[in-house]
Amino acid sequence: MNDSRNFRWRVGGLGELLWDVFPTHRCLGGAPANFASHAAALGADAFLITAVGNDELGRLATAELSKLTIDTTHVSINTHPTGYVQVQLADGEPEYDIASDVAWDFCDWNSVLEPFAQTIDAVCFGTLFQRSRASRETTKRFLSATPKSCLRVFDVNLRQDFYSDDLIVDSLKLANVLKINRAELPIVLRAAGMSVHDENSIDSLLEKFDLKLIALTLGAEGSLLVTQDERNTCDAPKVEAVDTVGAGDSFTACIVAGMLRGMELSTINTLANEIAAQVCRRSGAGPAVSDQFLDSFKS
Repeated sequence: MNDSRNFRWRVGGLGELLWDVFPTHRCLGGAPANFASHAAALGADAFLITAVGNDELGRLATAELSKLTIDTTHVSINTHPTGYVQVQLADGEPEYDIASDVAWDFCDWNSVLEPFAQTIDAVCFGTLFQRSRASRETTKRFLSATPKSCLRVFDVNLRQDFYSDDLIVDSLKLANVLKINRAELPIVLRAAGMSVHDENSIDSLLEKFDLKLIALTLGAEGSLLVTQDERNTCDAPKVEAVDTVGAGDSFTACIVAGMLRGMELSTINTLANEIAAQVCRRSGAGPAVSDQFLDSFKS
């Protein structure tokens, strides 16, 4: 058996890759890319499955991914422009204006993705990437090709109007781990035909879709992790947040890394809140955790 402290888990982000364009600067983003960068920082062999354009932003994006030690083998190139988002911050919270008909909307399935999917230990996906027919089909086929043991993490990430009830339910059926925030929970419950007023709604959602874990993030109030036989709540560290961009993606990466390492649920929750807090202390979505945190996590 592999020693979980030393084994390099293979973790993939499946979805959008784009440039977050702020009023004063731009930085590489997209929830799956952010997730992959944090997974790499936490010791995983990280991959991204997406598409960029044959343009300057596409070349800059793949170069930046390489700097973050994210494998770009499965970042395809097509004739559409590389994705971008106009980001405005309101009291530290991001508001997004997402460009349409960009490269990642046309991430077609290809023959090398199926054997690659069969090697993955965990993969994270969301709703935004699936707004187009081509990328939604790629998502379904990739997740269906992963091994039974793979953690298939549905990080909901509802954006603008790029989702539907059917898309949410189909994604829940493909997943075995759900990461969701408080604002998204009633939308997902309604889509699944469940009451938003039921105090046991989390447990019912877990059971209905046979999920291994639900991670409910509560912003400054911390988070709730629920499995079939355990639940754990954790307060968030007190921080002066610069912005929250990428904090949820770091939280998801830490949840995945903790599950792959077989950590206790309470330990996973504590570490996930700490890494999210560290990301909130700086501008941008990339890894910014301390060496002390990384050393303790990997030990």
